[in-house]
Amino acid sequence: MLAALALFVAAFAAAPASAQTVTLALSSTSITEGGGVATVTARQSMATSTPRIITVSAAPGTGAVAGDFMLSAGRTLTIAAGATTSTGTVTITANDNEVDVADKAVTVSGTVTGGNGVTTLANVTLTLTDDDTAGMTFNPSTIELTEQGAGKKVAVSLDTEPPGTDSDPGRAWISLYADEGLTVNGRGSPGGFTTGFTAQDWQTALTVTVAALDDADHEDETLYVRYAVSGYGPGNVLDTPPTRAIGVTVTVTDNDKPVVTLALSETAIGENGGMATVTATLNRTASAATTVTVGAAPGTNAVGADFTLSEAKTLTIAAGSTTSTGTVTVTAVNNDTDAPNKQVTVSGTATGGDGATVPAAVTLTLTDDDAAPGVTLGLAAASIAENGGATSVSATLSHPSSAVTTVTVTAVSGFYTVGSDATVVIAAGATTAASDVAGIAAVNDDVHQGSAGRSTTVTATAANAQATAESETVAVTGVTLTLTDDETLPTVALALSASRIDETGAANVTTVTATLSGESSAAVTVTVGATPGAGTDFTLSAAKTLTIAAGSTTSTGTVTITASDDVTDSPDKAVTVSGTVTGGNGVV
Repeated sequence: MLAALALFVAAFAAAPASAQTVTLALSSTSITEGGGVATVTARQSMATSTPRIITVSAAPGTGAVAGDFMLSAGRTLTIAAGATTSTGTVTITANDNEVDVADKAVTVSGTVTGGNGVTTLANVTLTLTDDDTAGMTFNPSTIELTEQGAGKKVAVSLDTEPPGTDSDPGRAWISLYADEGLTVNGRGSPGGFTTGFTAQDWQTALTVTVAALDDADHEDETLYVRYAVSGYGPGNVLDTPPTRAIGVTVTVTDNDKPVVTLALSETAIGENGGMATVTATLNRTASAATTVTVGAAPGTNAVGADFTLSEAKTLTIAAGSTTSTGTVTVTAVNNDTDAPNKQVTVSGTATGGDGATVPAAVTLTLTDDDAAPGVTLGLAAASIAENGGATSVSATLSHPSSAVTTVTVTAVSGFYTVGSDATVVIAAGATTAASDVAGIAAVNDDVHQGSAGRSTTVTATAANAQATAESETVAVTGVTLTLTDDETLPTVALALSASRIDETGAANVTTVTATLSGESSAAVTVTVGATPGAGTDFTLSAAKTLTIAAGSTTSTGTVTITASDDVTDSPDKAVTVSGTVTGGNGVV
């Protein structure tokens, strides 16, 4: 073993230093700016008996400056004794910028110590690939103008920073050229508008105003704002040589075209079959015929079913004329819904006529002819017991309304009360409220009403926004509710103020009264009689009628019986007082 080692050492000692080489290598010979990384390694042609240390450095090459890359903090590679490849990590990272320039070179070199005498090694080159593309941005790049109309603003900016050096700062000169018929900031063809961007302000957009000039033709045009760039730093990389590229595409609407105007024979028609005729005119004659195709669309409050457009929809304005021929009509379609007036938008398209303009739309009003609807109330049960009876109230409209109708049932004191849900809501366009009803409950009393019971009219108020807008009232037709009686038939009883009177003197008179056992809804009339008749023993007053008013139990009126004096001594006498009853729902 010792002998073999001795031979190995001797072999290294015998190799001349000039036969040994050390080389640097890169994991990638080209990296992209903005974070690309290359790793540096070293390799020697043969192993040595002592370690070899390589210290790596990097310097700007063609097109580069120190700020374009970064060498790692660790810059030492080690090739161990007996090895041929290095350990340790050394990297070069590309920094980012926003300048469009040629690719740059970085020279990677190293110094060697140890390893039996090799002290130099060849440099390697790392390429930093540029990722910026020089150009210009126009925002917006497409605009629409009218001859002699207001101009529109366009923001102009560079996409990348102008490159430069310490002795030649980055600057780009931008020239904007308007096609004939356009101006840029007031300057038209053939001249141009020129401005500059520097490395300090290149990110700030320049705003220019593009406008269209008047011309003598009648055609719309597509024109352009073109640009050229010069002096874009060393080498003019953006524009070498300068050209005129399209920056803004401009669609220009001619202002010399004949103008089409639509008109209506009536601007408002009744919804029940009213008709308006559509015509068209030109503001001046044209050398070619103008064809106007009319359309109609629902406007405010309207739907398509509210009107019809005639089958013929074309109007023609002959060459040399300014008025149309042909018949186009709009007819209103009737309905029974109370609604606001409706609007129809009548429009048109124009062809021919030396480029005649599209006419402005006109508005046709459809006048509503329906009054506010009336409300009719209904009852689930028209007759209910007065003691605990209840029913529900429904509502029906005489015809639909475009607005919601809210019906509020009103309580009638002494007859019925209304529950917490006192309203019936009828939706717009409907005539009934599907399942919406208002509940009412009977109010009991102690008054005998007879077999017919007692009746009242269920009433309500109605609110409708469309009726209010038209200053109309929604009339409500009530419904009769009958409360069946639960009281027994009351009876009449007669009474005397004195059941015994004298033949003579102050105590010879008694008064007859009548009472009911319970209240009645009708007045009771009692006709008083006395038997055995009007003999010589007593006298019945001329007034013989007592009245018990409805709702009362005691009588009014005065009926008396007066004793007649005689000279005969005889036993006491008896008089039978009776009465006949009428009224009071059959009271007995």
